[in-house]
Amino acid sequence: MILSVFKSHTNVFPIEVRTWDYLKKAILKYRLGVGPLKDNYRLNENFIQANVVVLDFDDGFPLLRAIEKFQSFKCVIGTTKSHQKEKTTNAGKVKPACDRYRVFLFPENPILSLEEYWATVKGLADYLVGKDYDPIRDKNLLPFDPASFTGTTPYMPCREIVFEEPEGQLVKVLQPKPKIIREEIIPNPGEKGRLAKATLDFIAQGETLGNWHRNFFKSCIDLKEQNYSIDEARTLLKRASSVGQLDNHDESVLNDVYTKRGGRFGSNFRPIKKREDKTVITKQEDDNG
Repeated sequence: MILSVFKSHTNVFPIEVRTWDYLKKAILKYRLGVGPLKDNYRLNENFIQANVVVLDFDDGFPLLRAIEKFQSFKCVIGTTKSHQKEKTTNAGKVKPACDRYRVFLFPENPILSLEEYWATVKGLADYLVGKDYDPIRDKNLLPFDPASFTGTTPYMPCREIVFEEPEGQLVKVLQPKPKIIREEIIPNPGEKGRLAKATLDFIAQGETLGNWHRNFFKSCIDLKEQNYSIDEARTLLKRASSVGQLDNHDESVLNDVYTKRGGRFGSNFRPIKKREDKTVITKQEDDNG
C-alpha cells in the first residue's frame, strides 16, 4: 500500500506500507496523505488513488462513540496533539478542549478519483449522522472536519493510537451521482441563451465545488438572464443538490432573483445581453442503457 508523506505542498514523497506495525508508526511519525500524488505535488489534478480514507474529528464527536461505530471496521484511531486541549484557530478563536482524533479506514479497493473519494466519505457521514447527510445544509451536524472530503488533504502525526482493528470490515467505495453532460446545438433566435460554464459546472457538480450559496445565487442570475423560466431554473438547480431538493433559503434566493431588480442585489444584479447559443442539459446515460 502506497501513502504520501508531506514535508510541504511541493515536497511530497511516497512511502510503501507493508505491515500493520509500520502503518501505526507512520501515523504517529509522518504528515500523511491517503495515497500517491502525480509529480509528488499537492494539487487536486495530481490525485492518483486513495488507499486509505481518513476522517479528522476536531469538534467533540465523542471518541468512545467513534470507537463503537467503527470497531467492526478495519481501522486505526489515533488522538491528535490537540486532544482534550484548548485549540486556537488561525483566526485567533479559542476552541474549548474536547475529543480530537483521526480515524484511518481501508476501502475495499483503491479509490481512483476524487469524486469517488468524496462520495465514499459522504457515505461514512450518512452512517455516523444516521440520515442522508447533505454537506451544505447539514454542515452543523457533520461530526468530522469538512477537509476529510478532499482526497489530497495531508494529516499531521497523531499523538497516540487508542484503538486498532486489523481484521475488520472494509469500507465500500461509493460512486458519485451521475454527472450532467452538456450538449451544444445550433442557436435558435428568440429562445434560451447559452449558460455560463460556471453555471453548467455548478448544476453538474453542486456541493462538490464548495461555496454553495455564492454559486447558487450566480447560477440563478445566469438562468434568468438566459431566458429560463423560474420553474425551469428550479428543476435544473435541484440537480446540483445531493438530496435533489432546494431548502427554504435557496427558494427565497431563487424567487428574489426572478422578482427583483436592484434592491438588496444592487449592481450585482443587472440584465446582460443574452448569449446566442442555446444549451441543452441532459443526464448522462447509464452504461447499461
